Amino acid sequence: MKRKTVFKGLRIPDDRRIQDLWIAPWASATVTAAIETGIMEILAKLAATPQALAKANQLHEESVVSVLRILVAMGFAKQLGQKFHLTADAQAYLVPSSTLSRLEELSGHFKTKEHKFMVRKLKETIPQYTTFGALWKDQPQGNAFVQSAARGMDSIIKAPAIAVIRTGAFKGVEHVLDVGGGSGAFAVALTEQQPKTRVTVLDLPAMCEQARQIVESRSSHNINFHPADFFRDPWAEGCDAVFFSNVLHDWPEEQVQQLLDTSYDVLVDRGRRRGRIYILEVLRQRNRNGPLMATLFHMHMQMGFGGAQYTRSDFARILSKSGFGPPRVLAKFGYYSLLMASKK
Repeated sequence: MKRKTVFKGLRIPDDRRIQDLWIAPWASATVTAAIETGIMEILAKLAATPQALAKANQLHEESVVSVLRILVAMGFAKQLGQKFHLTADAQAYLVPSSTLSRLEELSGHFKTKEHKFMVRKLKETIPQYTTFGALWKDQPQGNAFVQSAARGMDSIIKAPAIAVIRTGAFKGVEHVLDVGGGSGAFAVALTEQQPKTRVTVLDLPAMCEQARQIVESRSSHNINFHPADFFRDPWAEGCDAVFFSNVLHDWPEEQVQQLLDTSYDVLVDRGRRRGRIYILEVLRQRNRNGPLMATLFHMHMQMGFGGAQYTRSDFARILSKSGFGPPRVLAKFGYYSLLMASKK
């Protein structure tokens, strides 16, 4: 009997315009939040460091940094050394005290949920973060919130996962541990492309059960589930590859280091081929001021969860501490890059 396939043969167009559409409300919210919290007025008078802006307006410094980097990516600010200053158009049109102020045209943007969230987070001098996963950790199986979270993760990662798998980046891998595997979309896409490869999806119990239902509606060939808290519980063993997609950005560097350390410990070698780690993420530029989508995504993760959109050099440094070699970019799709590093 011919095995059922869902993704194989699908055309996967570049999705950057869709990502831009999804994250667009946060761009205008960044500008209006910078106006309401007084950042724009100060920068209209003089170049300033994030530390100075945070101190002057009693704001959270790390959130101020996120806002400034977005303004640079949007073309409304420039960075010179440690200081930031406004561009001519921002100074003329986006500063309340300017004679040419255009704030009346933006009045509706000051009422959005994104604006209110950013203002609140900027004013939290002691930030209050939500732990990613805690939102559904204690929810019963089949809970509507868990279902919604699984659908959201499935939607955002399907196209990038399918696209990078088709490049052959996972060729030769026998058993992949998909850490924080969400809906199981990667597992289905990989086992369709490489029927002999096994995938174990590791996620919290409620999410694993939801993923199991999604996977079984598509294809369950060579896919298993390992319900666990990946910070506290043992991981599945016998895997020659560990995969993270849109997971590491949920956490600050200390916890990312913990996940990579555990990855190194559970990975097994296959003959001369050392265990591998794969990371699929939206990367920021080395200077952290772009691309715009990545800076907006970073702000969302930083303000909401204490996480970050890391740079390639960030991952190289953290991976090295865990015992991995330098990461290579094996594939790209839209804003996403697939990094791979082997155990030293």
